Amino acid sequence: MKTLNIPVLAIAFLLCLPAYSFAPLGGGTPPQREVRLSRTASIYLNATEDQLIIDLRKVVHENTQVYIFNVAFGELFRGEWNMEQKSVDISAYPPGLYYVRLQSGDDVYIKKVVKQK
Repeated sequence: MKTLNIPVLAIAFLLCLPAYSFAPLGGGTPPQREVRLSRTASIYLNATEDQLIIDLRKVVHENTQVYIFNVAFGELFRGEWNMEQKSVDISAYPPGLYYVRLQSGDDVYIKKVVKQK
């Protein structure tokens, strides 16, 4: 039985995302649904502690799905949070470009994060 490698799975994951999820990656004006979530959620990297901080305290909907992935390794983290701030330890992740995907109700937002260590 032949298995798929991780980059193929990552590309398949990206292809399953709604088309409007890619607006901030390619530039242009993001759709209204993405703007709502991007204004209420905060995502930033605390590089000194290798922590990715995701603040959902202002998100209107409960049960926000959080995904962290990159093209080389696929999905590295998946969680569901309820209007709170949490951090994800990314010290085990190699340096590179990562994507954080948030989905709350019908709103979807993707943000690029670069780990440089």
